[in-house]
Amino acid sequence: MEALVEHTLQQKPSAKGVAIVVANQWSKIFNKREDTLYGVIHDFTKTCLVFENLQYAVVPLSNAPKQKIIEAVNAVAVHFPTGFAKNDPRYKRIVFCFAGHGDKNDCIHTRDGEIDVNRDIMWPFLPINKPDLRHVPKLFFIDACRGGSTSEPIPRGGGDDSVHSRVSALSNYLLLRSTLPATKAFEIPGHKPQGGFWTQAFVAELEKDTNRGKDIGYILIEVNRHVNEMFNEPKFDCIQQAIAENTLLDHVFFLDEAEELNVFCYEATQHYVHQGTSPHGYNSSPHFIPSHPLIDRGQSTTPTVPTTIGSSEVEPPLATSSLAPIAIVTNPIAQLEALLKERCDRNVKIEYKYKEVRGGYQATVLAPQIGYIDGEVRSSTQKAQESAATIAFNSLQ
Repeated sequence: MEALVEHTLQQKPSAKGVAIVVANQWSKIFNKREDTLYGVIHDFTKTCLVFENLQYAVVPLSNAPKQKIIEAVNAVAVHFPTGFAKNDPRYKRIVFCFAGHGDKNDCIHTRDGEIDVNRDIMWPFLPINKPDLRHVPKLFFIDACRGGSTSEPIPRGGGDDSVHSRVSALSNYLLLRSTLPATKAFEIPGHKPQGGFWTQAFVAELEKDTNRGKDIGYILIEVNRHVNEMFNEPKFDCIQQAIAENTLLDHVFFLDEAEELNVFCYEATQHYVHQGTSPHGYNSSPHFIPSHPLIDRGQSTTPTVPTTIGSSEVEPPLATSSLAPIAIVTNPIAQLEALLKERCDRNVKIEYKYKEVRGGYQATVLAPQIGYIDGEVRSSTQKAQESAATIAFNSLQ
């Protein structure tokens, strides 16, 4: 992972900053079929695209295990370029974005464990660990549940004071969580996965040319307003409200630093860019949302029997449902290659890595636009590769 981060930074010597973009559909704790978050892949793709368009060096981690995410964070903290003059536009800030499951302890979930945001994500950037980053703004955007409540209003603050004290020495950061303490965050309901309410509103604001000259505070107010408008529709009986901790020492302007918006910087996702709009039909002020049940990014409220497939370390397969119909893939390896070639308008290098696990083999597919996606355990490496390719193919639909 450290080599990947170093390579990414070397390939973008003039980047405005680094964006670590993480999305996880699954959770080791919330492991029921209906807990699968189909929309986070759309959040992942769109967020990668937007920050590439804003000329950031992007480190994409899709359905990555806990250790890979922590390694990537530490690698960015160690190798982040510093020493530029104050008026030099290169490497001005660090961004971390997460879409997936979370819980009331303010941890985010991966397919194989939990990550403490304060300790594992923010702590490596402390001045005591990396003094050169003292004056680099760090922005953390977490779109995940923080508990199971939906209706009771939650005041600002709360939580364990000792947890907050651990990050009090971390100057010049913004930590934004997409929902209040002890409450849920939701995905946009519909016939097809569209992503999370908060993330899709956020990336839409980052694409609006009218937001030039507006700092991150203004943009987050606009995101709050649009999310509030969506939840004020009569069909919803709850609301989602973001909350932030802010110790930034200066204004942060994303759009003013990009010479051109809507430039096809991220070759692997060119297919998704069209006149600055979202690839999945989302715009900055949606007024119609199909009347499907809300999908929360935390624990399920419907009691069902968890899926078991031989090992507690293996993810449940993607479920076929009206929210995310799964295509029948007859030749997944070839179909995935053809789909990526079509999307990227060029040949795409796809790699498969294997590991022996209880019950057989598990394959991971690595490719532009999808990052890391793990397959299910199979009896042979060929079948494991086909499983990973099938899940990757369906994640792009």
